[in-house]
Amino acid sequence: MFRNNVKAQRLSLFGHYHQCQKREWLKNVYKWKPMLTRPLGRTKIRWVDDIRNDVRKLKIKSWASCIHDCNNWKLYVEKAKIFNG
Repeated sequence: MFRNNVKAQRLSLFGHYHQCQKREWLKNVYKWKPMLTRPLGRTKIRWVDDIRNDVRKLKIKSWASCIHDCNNWKLYVEKAKIFNG
């Protein structure tokens, strides 16, 4: 149950970031990639990787258009709260 709430909060925040594209600094922070190389071995999972996995597990086809429709995105966030899988 706790994981589902974290997943739902993560998707909610992801939708908020994409809806606030007018804020240039927020977009820059979100899309920023450090110039450093990642260490060898198993790489750490990034926040974006978790979002991609959540979207894939929830079978959201066109997430970019769903984010701009607030009611539709809220349904996916609620679906993430009760998702078992």
